[in-house]
Amino acid sequence: MFIIWVVVRKCEKILQQQYWEKAIDLTDVKFHMPNNRRIEWRENVKAFNFPDFTLENLFSTLSTLLLERDKFIAERVEGVFNALSKSHVTNTPEGFYKRMIISDIHRDGFPCSTRCGYINDLRIVVGRFLGRENDNVVSSYDLLIV
Repeated sequence: MFIIWVVVRKCEKILQQQYWEKAIDLTDVKFHMPNNRRIEWRENVKAFNFPDFTLENLFSTLSTLLLERDKFIAERVEGVFNALSKSHVTNTPEGFYKRMIISDIHRDGFPCSTRCGYINDLRIVVGRFLGRENDNVVSSYDLLIV
């Protein structure tokens, strides 16, 4: 009987995992999230670290994330700055310059998708300042293939 309960609970968690992913995909929140938040969201969902999928939790989580969208632009800039290589002299500790080097962008000869997210964030921030508000087709992965 205990084994059946464990299997049912695991199936329930898998369903909730899929529901949380679908719910977040139905909003524009994931696009607005900075790379660090997207990574955190992905890891939490993958590890089944989320509240039960109830109407109350869904409404609370999504409304909180939707209200934080304006704050995400600052988090994107901070994430890009923190991703800059500390060992390259062209990166300055006081801010951005003409040339910026992000460390570990390639792993095993291929772009690291996690690190590419910081370049995506930089492109989105620059695009927003240039008036491209909803440029949601930003992917730097293909640009970084050597």
